[in-house]
Amino acid sequence: MSNSINVLFCNANDIDLSNFKRFEKDLKNIINWKQFKSYKNEINQKEYLISSLLIANILNKFKIPANQLVRKQNKKPFIKNNKIYFSISHSNGLVILAYDNKPVGCDIETIVESDFNNISKNIFSVEENLLVNKQKKSFDVFYKIWCCKESLIKILDSGISKIKKTSIQFKKEWETSYLNNKYYFCTKKIKKNMLAVCSVKKNLDIKISKIKF
Repeated sequence: MSNSINVLFCNANDIDLSNFKRFEKDLKNIINWKQFKSYKNEINQKEYLISSLLIANILNKFKIPANQLVRKQNKKPFIKNNKIYFSISHSNGLVILAYDNKPVGCDIETIVESDFNNISKNIFSVEENLLVNKQKKSFDVFYKIWCCKESLIKILDSGISKIKKTSIQFKKEWETSYLNNKYYFCTKKIKKNMLAVCSVKKNLDIKISKIKF
């Protein structure tokens, strides 16, 4: 039996910035408009705006007051005094938010067919490199492992240096251990993008809902 992780998915091309102030009421106490305006690139503005709108979406869904949304010292948002966990990732205008009743991490990356040897050599374990090199579709496998590692960083709230030697293995599903704790992964390819979620739950599945604003 699978454990579905809900993932909200939004494309920056689906949002119009010409009248962004229409979102002010929905995003009260959620977005930092000064930070929004500090982004000079339109895609970065859209990604930040969409991330905030997706957070507002789950707050409304679970009837959580916006004042329960707080930020850590690293500016990562989380919901205090609540059993709803979420994680955000974005890449080239695509924004995802994964949420669950257990800690969750997510990552999305655009697949680029370039030389990834330096990354895999410095970041991947020996077992992971062997797994990548023996596959015909090595780019897909590389991005699966890379996204799994990034989603693990999100759930642990740590940096890549702490999990460099963590080995993502494929048995019945993608899994790894970190400090004697087991973590499980599920990946999904969306056109030219790889998505991964990380959880303490086994038998993961990803339930994607496309959102338009």
